[in-house]
Amino acid sequence: MDNEKRCQNKRLFSTEIEARKERLYVEKEYNKKFRIYNCNDCNGWHFSTIN
Repeated sequence: MDNEKRCQNKRLFSTEIEARKERLYVEKEYNKKFRIYNCNDCNGWHFSTIN
């Protein structure tokens, strides 16, 4: 699969700090915990739920 397509439906942040700020909001909004990771495909930052 093309690297760009893998990240197409993910929220993309250019810095870890941006992702951390948004994570605080999203965790409150959805009442879930998220982890932040640096993506090897796009070199951006995403977060995903922690099960």
